[in-house]
Amino acid sequence: ELAHHCSQDGERKNIIAHLQAFLMNDRVLKALKERRPPRATSKPAVLERSSFGIHVTWSPHQDDVDMDPLHYEICWGFRFTGAWSKCMCTEPRHLISELKPATNYQVKVRGYNARGFGP
Repeated sequence: ELAHHCSQDGERKNIIAHLQAFLMNDRVLKALKERRPPRATSKPAVLERSSFGIHVTWSPHQDDVDMDPLHYEICWGFRFTGAWSKCMCTEPRHLISELKPATNYQVKVRGYNARGFGP
């Protein structure tokens, strides 16, 4: 019985050591410390225009680079009509397709995580 008890104590100490190492991980500490929605992304920029649509790209805020998980909501549409389309993605780029030729669109991007949407 005593040998079994010592074995359990050793296992407990091993588990505690692993948990402490996990919690000291920089990414885990940052995620636990910064329980907040993402900050504002950079403005979306058009990388390429084609007959299929436009490739847009943006950058997360420098304070959000290591934040997990981080998703993005992309909205595009006509500024004054209120007719907007949107989608979610996990990379800081997206192909917006099926756009009308010779039409000006506004594109907005905001980050999203478990704490909500950024600005």
